[in-house]
Amino acid sequence: MDTQQPTVRVSGPADLVAAVPHLLGFVPRDSLVLVGVDGSSGRVKLTARVDLPPGRRPPPALLDRMVTGLARSGAQAAVLLFYVEDPQGSGLAGLGSRMRARLQSRGIATRDVLLVWSGRFRSLVCEDPRCCPPEGRPAPDPAASPLAAGTVLTGRAVLPDRDAVLASIDPAEPAFLRAVAAALARAERSLAERLDAGEPLTRVRQEVLEHWRVTLREVEAGDWAGSAEQIAMLLVGLGDVATRDAMLLTAAEHCPSVAVAALVEVVRGAGPQQLAAAGAALAWHAYLAGDGCLAAAALDRAQTADPTYSLAVLLRTGLEAAVPPSVLGEVLEAMSELETEAMTELGTDMGRATGRSTRGSTGRSTGRSTRGSTRGSTGRSTGRDPAAGSASS
Repeated sequence: MDTQQPTVRVSGPADLVAAVPHLLGFVPRDSLVLVGVDGSSGRVKLTARVDLPPGRRPPPALLDRMVTGLARSGAQAAVLLFYVEDPQGSGLAGLGSRMRARLQSRGIATRDVLLVWSGRFRSLVCEDPRCCPPEGRPAPDPAASPLAAGTVLTGRAVLPDRDAVLASIDPAEPAFLRAVAAALARAERSLAERLDAGEPLTRVRQEVLEHWRVTLREVEAGDWAGSAEQIAMLLVGLGDVATRDAMLLTAAEHCPSVAVAALVEVVRGAGPQQLAAAGAALAWHAYLAGDGCLAAAALDRAQTADPTYSLAVLLRTGLEAAVPPSVLGEVLEAMSELETEAMTELGTDMGRATGRSTRGSTGRSTGRSTRGSTRGSTGRSTGRDPAAGSASS
């Protein structure tokens, strides 16, 4: 299957208004959205969103970060969109002018400034009432966007608002959490017994990695059950730095949304000891998929569990610096060059199961007993939103 995200091009204001919920993953409200495009082809390079607070004056540093991220993405032009409830409110014209000046200072042309409200939209820069009447024009249904079909194919539903995105990774029902915890305990005991009996660690780690490969294929085919046992085995892998990194590399063989679909369920089923590793892995793939809001939410959960988990810290830094997802892809490519070395490392410590210390490139040293927790190295949060506070792609 094609592992690339769909190419997105917009040909006019109406197309863009219909596309934005798909680009963000949810319908924005009280938001400033900045869409950067290639100057010649119109291909979307980056989409960023921030909250519009009361008074409609987001922090200047936050706006600067949005523009910096757009410049890093290679965008040559941009469209501003204000999503509001009251189109008559004050402050939007001034904010639009300030954003246009910021964009111009980075060599980015502003193609339009659009106001979207209550199913209508209009341009704030067009003065021709025949083209842009003051009462606006009907906003197209996002379901009519060419992106709608791609959303279905990748399993990325457009949620009604940002709160729904956050709720999508809430913990599962208590009964299921208990089932995952019991399955995880059984998997840990079995793993420890096999290693104590002299089974090569390489074989054990490769078995966990193969389970992840099967999961990705089943998700892609729509056949993954997401049982407690399946989630427990993935938590075993994510709890070990070397295996986790190999899982990140393996997922690159699929569209990022495939890994996202599986890891959402893993995060929902994770207990406090496993949440840092699971949340960071979900954040990685969500950001690669262009879903900064979900990446931010996953990182928040990861860092609540362990503020120092280093993969999460790395991702947080990238999101807050408005690093485009394409750069994260380049990091993954660089990691893939070390794949042979990483796979060799699969034959060394398995952390918790062996009771020895494990240190990975994106984790801290942790001594673990054979009956210890499932926490892997260490890690921490924000991102299709680094949301109410940071730019999102």
